[in-house]
Amino acid sequence: MRILGVITARAGSKGLKNKNFLEICGEPMFYHTVTAARKSNLLTDLIVSTDDENILNFCANNDVKTLKRPKNLAQDDSKIEDVLIHAVKTYEYRNEKVDIIVWMQADCPYRDQTVLDRAINLLITNYMIFDSVSTVEMVDKRPEWLKIEKNKLLKPYIDGKFSSNRQDFEKIYRPDGHVTAIYRTFLKMLKYRFPHWKEIPHTFLGQAGFIVQPKKYTMSIDTSEDFEICETLMKKGDEN
Repeated sequence: MRILGVITARAGSKGLKNKNFLEICGEPMFYHTVTAARKSNLLTDLIVSTDDENILNFCANNDVKTLKRPKNLAQDDSKIEDVLIHAVKTYEYRNEKVDIIVWMQADCPYRDQTVLDRAINLLITNYMIFDSVSTVEMVDKRPEWLKIEKNKLLKPYIDGKFSSNRQDFEKIYRPDGHVTAIYRTFLKMLKYRFPHWKEIPHTFLGQAGFIVQPKKYTMSIDTSEDFEICETLMKKGDEN
């Protein structure tokens, strides 16, 4: 079985400029994900999909395989499904066919070093049930309690009567971007099984299994505040 790791690390970022190449704990942010992926016992190969020349040059000097992403797939509104399909098709043109794709976001540098292989194993052992497996975090803040602004007044985000006790609700989860393992056959058939897949978030996950991560391992970096918090966590992790 051929299992390809794909780290997505585009150049553009609105919240924190060039964040994927920012140095955090002594290394470019994206490279922490490379380091974690290289510890996998199950990945057959690993590539970084990027349009960032700094990342491309760094990878060339550090024996990391890359795929230069076209500009049309490196925009704010680019679909990750299109990025992954492009990465896999390009890889397969040069190499063997892939059975499983493991997607990792570059802006998640603080990682559980074991979760990648656990996600792959969970997908393989449940091949009759799951199309994919993702790492997730449990969400504390209930959407039923949130508010929006209408005519300068706070109004319920969701209409209706809801309990004020968290225990009365079902648990809800958010994919955290750290690891998503997907069967290649499912991704290939996506547009045929779900004609409107581009209009529905996370359709590419299909029948999805999941692994709930401790909150410290679910961070992605979008702002300078995120960066500072994550760097502090990583330094504390190194001390333990």
